[in-house]
Amino acid sequence: MPLSLRLRPDLEQRIAEYCARTGMSKSAVIVRGVREFLDAQASPTPYELGKDVFELTGSGKGDSARTVRQRFRSYAKARHERAKDSR
Repeated sequence: MPLSLRLRPDLEQRIAEYCARTGMSKSAVIVRGVREFLDAQASPTPYELGKDVFELTGSGKGDSARTVRQRFRSYAKARHERAKDSR
């Protein structure tokens, strides 16, 4: 899908120099840059990936390891059931 964008002259010059050095096309360089940016910025953070589990453990005050394990098992079982139901 065609896409048009405007680059500052200094950035366009840096891309042209990089392309001359590496033999890559401008499109390939820009696609690679966008992909790397999105991988770094748009992916969930480790906290976002584990947020549900972190919330299960609470502050940790007064909770035994057994209590935390029980809450995690209940959470995992409920999540598994929801996944089965959505199929």
